[in-house]
Amino acid sequence: MSRLKSVEPFVLKALEKYPITREDDYILYGTVLKMHGFNLDMPLREFLANARKLGVPSFKSVERCRRHICELRQDLCGKVAVKRQEEQLDYEDYNLTGIGE
Repeated sequence: MSRLKSVEPFVLKALEKYPITREDDYILYGTVLKMHGFNLDMPLREFLANARKLGVPSFKSVERCRRHICELRQDLCGKVAVKRQEEQLDYEDYNLTGIGE
């Protein structure tokens, strides 16, 4: 939980300061990494290979923080929030099916 609490202020600041981050989790993730001071110019393979050693927050942690913040602050939810809710139903249906069905 402390990991999420350490990421949350960066996610909140990004959502407040850069409205485009409300519409795309990848843009939000990149913005949070920049705010943390991580070099985004390195090759992806190198970045991924060293992510744990560098202490890079996971994409999932940033996404979870965004969801938590949006539950509490509707004003920071983008237009895609409705689409995400619709997709949630698809994921729930998917989880009820077997493999390969």
